[in-house]
Amino acid sequence: MKIQLLSDLCVTNGHVYNSSVDIEVCQDSYGMPFIPAKRIKGCLREVAEELNEWGQAIDINYIFGVEGNQRGVLTLDNAYLEHYDDYQKALEDKTNSLCHPVNVLNTFTYLRTQTAINYETGAADQTSLRTMRVINKGLEFISEVELPEKYVDQIKLCCLGLRHMGLHRTRGLGRVKVTFDKKIDSLNNDENMNGNHHLPDSGDRLDYVIHLKEPVVVQSANRRELETLDYIEGGQILGLIAGLKGDEFISFDNGTIKCTNAYPYVNQTRALEAPASMYEVKDDSSKYYDMIHRSNEPLERVQISRMKHCYISYDDKGNLIKTNPMTEMRYHHRRPKDKSYGHAIPDDPLSQFYSISSIKEGQSFAGSIYGTEQQINDIVDLLIKNPNIRLGAGRSSEYGRCIIELLDRQTTKKEKKTTKHFYVKLNSPAIIYNEHAFASADIKDLKAEIEAMLKNDDSNNEIQLSKEASRNFVKTTTIGGYNVQWQLRKPSLEVFDKGTVIKFDTQNDVVIESGPRWIGERNSEGYGEVEVCDVLPSSFVGYVSQKQNEKSSYEELDCSTNELYQTIAKTLFKRYLKNQAINLANHNIKTFTPGVLRPTVSNMLLMIKDLKNLGDVKDAVYERYHKKTEGKDEKEAAANKIIATIKNEFSTQREAFEKDYCLKNFVLGPNVEMEFLKDYLVQLKYELRKISK
Repeated sequence: MKIQLLSDLCVTNGHVYNSSVDIEVCQDSYGMPFIPAKRIKGCLREVAEELNEWGQAIDINYIFGVEGNQRGVLTLDNAYLEHYDDYQKALEDKTNSLCHPVNVLNTFTYLRTQTAINYETGAADQTSLRTMRVINKGLEFISEVELPEKYVDQIKLCCLGLRHMGLHRTRGLGRVKVTFDKKIDSLNNDENMNGNHHLPDSGDRLDYVIHLKEPVVVQSANRRELETLDYIEGGQILGLIAGLKGDEFISFDNGTIKCTNAYPYVNQTRALEAPASMYEVKDDSSKYYDMIHRSNEPLERVQISRMKHCYISYDDKGNLIKTNPMTEMRYHHRRPKDKSYGHAIPDDPLSQFYSISSIKEGQSFAGSIYGTEQQINDIVDLLIKNPNIRLGAGRSSEYGRCIIELLDRQTTKKEKKTTKHFYVKLNSPAIIYNEHAFASADIKDLKAEIEAMLKNDDSNNEIQLSKEASRNFVKTTTIGGYNVQWQLRKPSLEVFDKGTVIKFDTQNDVVIESGPRWIGERNSEGYGEVEVCDVLPSSFVGYVSQKQNEKSSYEELDCSTNELYQTIAKTLFKRYLKNQAINLANHNIKTFTPGVLRPTVSNMLLMIKDLKNLGDVKDAVYERYHKKTEGKDEKEAAANKIIATIKNEFSTQREAFEKDYCLKNFVLGPNVEMEFLKDYLVQLKYELRKISK
């Protein structure tokens, strides 16, 4: 779907990036504007409803879905600028300030101001001035669409009828032309990361990484719009496999597939929830204590508190790396039944503002899938053929687009060892039932479940606790979910949360088994993943990895290597010259005679309208003033002084600009000198007005 802007456009998500701008456009982390898929889908649905009223049959419920109980067959992405992938590659990892998101944004957008008029006085209302950012007309955006062939003609009709979108569509903004074609060049030509990656032919464990291309919504237990989980549940991956297998999934699964939760992928490893036994030192972020390894050592005289929720991994030196996935909030609204209103109104129950919390795009999450060798074979084949996936809520528009990369396949190794001191850590929430078949968050029921697991490792395992104090570090949470097949919510349960740690000190030797372990219920959805570890008194005190120094922001940039660099530099240079024109006029106004300068500036502003360069301006000045009548020689001298100032300053300012932004091979656009001259003349005129006052 191609969207051409026939006028300036403003689509916003309610974010405030800059306090001086009241209404911002939707923009990504690089500063490039985009059109959210939800806005496009909403506009298309409105057109479809109008077409139905005019007698044109459109299957609205099948195409767009029914809120709450039916998902539509139309899936579309956000609309990004044409050549977006090329722009993204040109901007990522660049430290030159030219590529700052603000400079990129100003290349594709500009600011408009407006005010409200008091009809009694005819003047502007006090405090009514508003600033809005709009996307430049003439730009083209592309959205990738998935739709069954039978509905293509209906969507084409909707696209033809879609003429306006965004804010202030009745005031000149948002006029668009939308076309729909199966042969438009793909916006996101994501290479298949798995196509050339040779995995081992055998193994019962498949490791993967999910790269988020759009925000992903993983709703919390109560499914409130304001909340999202900061990881991807194993149930999402299981649902993905089920969707790819279709009707064969039930016989394919047999309850043996286990999908772990996908947690942040940091330092080439899957980060895990920080154990509840870890404590931070107040005012010293470089040190932490892991109380599970502490025996009777005295604690230093420091203030400590439990480490806040985060995911951890370790660097090459064994230091802790703390990670918190980034989330974001986007705001949406439903228009009222009366479509003459372009916004939500409080009197209409169908119309409301709402917000959606999501995991921010651009991040990666890692997990594993366990099953039989044949099951893993089939899953590998499925994911190699379908690397572009959608996860989470709202995945039919704006949310959930990801790429899944297969990392490795291996055979799970199980090694047994004997110990008297060990602990069990929950790597995911665990659903434990008590003897009365009720979900329980009682520590004794968790211990009983762990003892039953260890009993399976060795039939002779009988845990006899020693007199030493065992330590329990417990976290709880509420889980739930939604069964799409039955269209019913799953029960909300209070369970043990990931990060819970239980320490066992036993009188007798206990055989423990390494490798992935599972306890409780719903293991196939990622619940109940546990890890059994030895207690190591020597690791009581640990250290946090310190962040590396950021790269210098003065990386030299060769503008000739990419057209986008030239475009940004030209836009920025014009703004740079405008500021210099203001400074020059303010400084030079004292060197002119106001009575001579005032008519000279007015005449020059009229002269330059149709002239192309400073040489033409100089000829026009000579033509006007060469007849030496009274006062004309002074005006000619003032005009020539202005021309000479612009000529000298233009070369100087260009060199200064290239030096400030560390640029080379910067090519100017046409008529830049003339724009500099115009800005200088306008500012001189403004300075003259200040003098006259």
